[in-house]
Amino acid sequence: RRLERSQWWPRERLEELQSERLGVMVRHAVRTSPFHARRFAAAGIDPDSVRTIDDLRSLPLLTKADIRGSLDDILSSRHPRRRQTLARTGGSTGVALEIYCDAEGVQRRNAAALRSDQWSGWRLGQPIAAVWGNPPRPATWKARLRAAVKDRYFFLDTMKLDAPAVADTLPAN
Repeated sequence: RRLERSQWWPRERLEELQSERLGVMVRHAVRTSPFHARRFAAAGIDPDSVRTIDDLRSLPLLTKADIRGSLDDILSSRHPRRRQTLARTGGSTGVALEIYCDAEGVQRRNAAALRSDQWSGWRLGQPIAAVWGNPPRPATWKARLRAAVKDRYFFLDTMKLDAPAVADTLPAN
């Protein structure tokens, strides 16, 4: 509902919200992640002064190698890994990156995807195909039933995108 409302806000209001959320995110990262605390200190950035992306220019880019090598130090101490949902990137560089997200983050991501899908003309309940590397695979019978009846996503795996793989993925007419 929040996304539905905010999509009509004027640019200025969206920029204010972005600035506010950026500050909250940065302060959270620095206070709950030793990795981010070290990076901000080394870059000489006061987390309380961050208002825009420009305020982060002196921060080194975060790489996949950084994440793989420091995952325990990166993850927030306020959100234990056992309460996080594991997700993976598409693996377009050859190796998928494992990331973690809390339940609220998963809901936000799903809501944003739903909104952008609707912008394209798609409506809830219609089947949808997604081209994705390392796509999620429903593991349980309940998850497979949900995927077939409710979610109606058909993932085409970019790591194996040939005629037989596509034929096996898409539903029969």
